[in-house]
Amino acid sequence: EAFQIELKENGLGGFYVGYLENIVYAYPADLLKFLIYDQLTSTFTTITPLEGAMAGAFATAVAQFLTTPLDVVRNRVMTSNTTGESQNNMIEMLISIYQDEG
Repeated sequence: EAFQIELKENGLGGFYVGYLENIVYAYPADLLKFLIYDQLTSTFTTITPLEGAMAGAFATAVAQFLTTPLDVVRNRVMTSNTTGESQNNMIEMLISIYQDEG
């Protein structure tokens, strides 16, 4: 039933709301994870599984910290239709968050 309602009200595009924002968030986050992990492990000739896990966890934590603003915008754009917010793209949402929340 939800599928039919979404299709009727928003067409096929309704299923892809926030897709671009998801890509804009995911690629930098993944890129940062790999770059940080590579920098942390590049000085070792061999790395133990524990060291690899620790480097991966640290790289993920730093990447997520740095890309959290993009994640907030992504989620707000994806839910803006259900919450009644007027902004429907990443730039408008980013400006709105900056003006309203700092």
